[in-house]
Amino acid sequence: MTLNSETLRLGDELDRLDEQADEYAQLLRDADNDDGEEGESASAAALQQSANEIDQQGRGVAYLAAEYGEDAEVVVAGLDAGEFARVEDRVAAIRAGRTDQSPTPGAHRNVYAAVGLQDAPFLDLEDEADLSQRERVDAKLDAVSALPVGATKWLYDRVDNLSTVSEGNWRRFGERLQETSTD
Repeated sequence: MTLNSETLRLGDELDRLDEQADEYAQLLRDADNDDGEEGESASAAALQQSANEIDQQGRGVAYLAAEYGEDAEVVVAGLDAGEFARVEDRVAAIRAGRTDQSPTPGAHRNVYAAVGLQDAPFLDLEDEADLSQRERVDAKLDAVSALPVGATKWLYDRVDNLSTVSEGNWRRFGERLQETSTD
């Protein structure tokens, strides 16, 4: 059972990531201008890591937009506990060499993104109705694994964001961090 799903227009995602990159750039500029109080270097390092992640995702989405157009749409869905367990089982099988996929670092991210991917211009699931669940995941995993790392990180982030059931009752840590960093 899919928790939440979302249709993402690549052009809108480029704009969102561009805005986030600008916000992180400003936060890092502000951190560099501070007096160097204790703990700020760790904060700046964490900000830099988040900024690098956004930058990499942005480059991945830019690749997809150049390849398929800014109006192209990608549909992703959050994972429920059963789907998450299947991700963990698949990753364990990959690492143990019990699948056709080679045991590579980052397999968890690829499998997680693949299971959450519902539709995309780079995903070709011909005769989807005839495919078993395992064959569907294999096809999606092949498609995700062929993408640039930034595109896969973006997919992972979007699926992960939807894999929560807070429905406004709980603010994610990233939202809290952004609120405190803009004060």
